[in-house]
Amino acid sequence: MIVCVELQFDGENHEDCNSGIIRLLCESSGEEIYVVAGSLHIAALKKVGIPERVNFVPEDIPPWRYAEQEDKEEIYHALLIKMVNELHITSHDKLFILSSPKAITTAVLKIVNFYRISCFFIEHANLDGMLREQFEDHLQYSYKNIINKIGESEYAKILTYSPYAKDKVKGTLSDNTRHKMYFINHPVDDCREKDKESYGNRTIGVYGACVNEIFREMLKKMDLNKGYDFLVLRRASIDRLDYKYIFPDGIEMHQRTGMFSYEERLEYIKRMGWILMPYDQTMYRVSMSGILADAIRYERPIIALNSPIIEWYNKQGPIGIVAENIEELVNKLEPGFLNTKYIHFINNIKTLKDNMMKENRKLMREILSLR
Repeated sequence: MIVCVELQFDGENHEDCNSGIIRLLCESSGEEIYVVAGSLHIAALKKVGIPERVNFVPEDIPPWRYAEQEDKEEIYHALLIKMVNELHITSHDKLFILSSPKAITTAVLKIVNFYRISCFFIEHANLDGMLREQFEDHLQYSYKNIINKIGESEYAKILTYSPYAKDKVKGTLSDNTRHKMYFINHPVDDCREKDKESYGNRTIGVYGACVNEIFREMLKKMDLNKGYDFLVLRRASIDRLDYKYIFPDGIEMHQRTGMFSYEERLEYIKRMGWILMPYDQTMYRVSMSGILADAIRYERPIIALNSPIIEWYNKQGPIGIVAENIEELVNKLEPGFLNTKYIHFINNIKTLKDNMMKENRKLMREILSLR
């Protein structure tokens, strides 16, 4: 039996990457598969598309902020004990922890060490947080110490969507931990919408952390006669819903205080010819960008500043317009360049996506053979 566990987020958050892992497990194993998650997250997973053979176990999920707090470990420990008893999990089964921040990781380790269960942590925030807290090694509850605890466990291993980051963890994590890390591509195989009529589409989609200096500076330098339109999806607090002081006229803005649903995001992505990654070069050092994953999944070329993550995904051929600074990036956004390179970028994305899927299937078969 394989049990996938999402204890951090309920609702529409991480549903694309979680559903991708679940589908990959279905392709790679004939074992029974259970998904333990909040009822809203289960509904979101079903909307994205999950094989019928998967069994869902709804659970009451604590507030997501609890997942990083040491004094909340016992809450997750109790939830996991309940899960083990209800599903009759034994040492012959495997756990996949879909989100593994500090409190969840330490609670899970107590369970797997006691019951001797093979466990695979899908690492997101912990690895990136580890680099941010490089001057806090003395803290017992640091990201680095939490990850190294996985290395000390006989039964735990790490999967991370950071194949470009192998060298970055050298000298930072213990040897035991590094030897238990498997670098898997972000799952991108659930593309339902493959609009092939985007050639010549000059709509630039902007979402994620879109209200930032990168995007503002880009707008300031954009020559309006280049003919691009911006479609912005923005999540904001109630007191910041008035965006007029941030964006100039002519920007198509859609904003709300909550998450955009899968269906809503898909409808907006259909209208995008390009996807802007509004991040500087210091972002995503050892983790994957959901925006980049969307660009690959839905076959939309990117517009981005160069960074290690971009270099890695460009190694088989450029998947969009990339530059070292904003001025150079804006200068490349010429209509003629768009028309001559667009199909080239799309074909590179297709090749990249096919290769990522093949690599993931091969790696998952290897992972499932481990004890």
